[in-house]
Amino acid sequence: MAPLADENTSNNENSYVVQFKDETSTTKYFIDKDTYLIKKIISTVLGSPRTGGGTYEAITKYEDYKNSDGVMVPFSINLNNYMTVKVSEAHLKPIDEVIFSNIEKSKI
Repeated sequence: MAPLADENTSNNENSYVVQFKDETSTTKYFIDKDTYLIKKIISTVLGSPRTGGGTYEAITKYEDYKNSDGVMVPFSINLNNYMTVKVSEAHLKPIDEVIFSNIEKSKI
């Protein structure tokens, strides 16, 4: 289970922060306290000594959420302030329940 890292109230951000860690990386999810939508994800990865080592950080921001077939979808995704992906429309197809027919009830 991921620990609740802290509550972020800096820069007018009012979000919960959920953090996942392993030996070489840390990923923080910033979740809006009012909407419970993901506002941004910060991933920090320790580089391999073969590639010069160091720490690499990637920041992905999710904005302009819109309801698409009952699911909130970010229509603007910013990657490291380098590139922004703008979504013009999104449609979700129903999930075929056959996909889940092989899952053992004890694993749920």
